[in-house]
Amino acid sequence: NNNQKSSVKIYAIGNEIYISNIKNNTKVSIYSMAGNLLKTVSTNKEFSANLPKGVWIVNTQSSEGIFSSKILIK
Repeated sequence: NNNQKSSVKIYAIGNEIYISNIKNNTKVSIYSMAGNLLKTVSTNKEFSANLPKGVWIVNTQSSEGIFSSKILIK
């Protein structure tokens, strides 16, 4: 039973996606719903990216584990 939650917060304001509460080195990957990789960044601090309208998959990978979130940009 793996109910582990990530401490990383992912949210959108306008067409900007924000990833915050990053506590250690985290690899952030942003994919389209078709599975195409748009951007990959390794960071240990808050990160934001400007994205076109659509639904995006944000994947974070750190010592906490691997987590995915679906984000809607309107």
